[in-house]
Amino acid sequence: MIYRKFYSKFYDLVYFKKNYKKEISFLLNLLKKKQIKFKKILELGSGTGSHGKYLKKLGYDIIGVEKSSQMIKISKEKNIGFKIYNSDLKKFRINKKFDLVISLFHVINYMTKKTALNKFFDTAHYHLKKKGYLIFDTWYTPGVNFIKPSKRTKIFTNKEFKVVKKVFPKKIDESNFEINYKFNIFNKSSKLLFKFFEKHKIRHFDINDLILVAKKKNFQYLSIHKQLNESKPSKRDWGAILIFKKI
Repeated sequence: MIYRKFYSKFYDLVYFKKNYKKEISFLLNLLKKKQIKFKKILELGSGTGSHGKYLKKLGYDIIGVEKSSQMIKISKEKNIGFKIYNSDLKKFRINKKFDLVISLFHVINYMTKKTALNKFFDTAHYHLKKKGYLIFDTWYTPGVNFIKPSKRTKIFTNKEFKVVKKVFPKKIDESNFEINYKFNIFNKSSKLLFKFFEKHKIRHFDINDLILVAKKKNFQYLSIHKQLNESKPSKRDWGAILIFKKI
């Protein structure tokens, strides 16, 4: 999925309240409790660099991969402090090995086809050192089936703009949704400046299916957790975090 220019431009405004720092702190504490040590990190699907910048500030050696050139442009304007390669993560290869591969904010859920999912694990495996770790979050099938995506409207504002975001989910099959977004962009005087549409295809995952694919790609499953909580997710949890180890 490549975010269009307009969505990329307002991406950080739309997710202004998302607590990236808290998510990274939780991640680091979780890995520390598991006695997982690392220094070099590869981030698959960096977006505008909001997760990675906290890792960089803490002294970790991190590089990112992002398919959207617009996202990367914004990351440079934010001075995030680390390099993001403009590439499709499924095809990305660099002659470096890492202790840890991370992929956050449901990047894996854009791997809607079997071939794409396999390539996600291939990229992670290729870049990890032996006994390196892979951690990512995902839409969790029991939670999605219980809560179910629904129509909703959200409003976001800053000093310059007001963004009205309307979401229209459509179920495609048992594993996939088409998420349609309608954006209306206003100035502070409530004058409509322009509007645009985004269409994202999202796949939620049964954890056993992920474990099976990972095993075939020479990863050992270690654990699953709620987002921002060390306990296992239930059917009331939309998202989950999984940790794998390269064999």
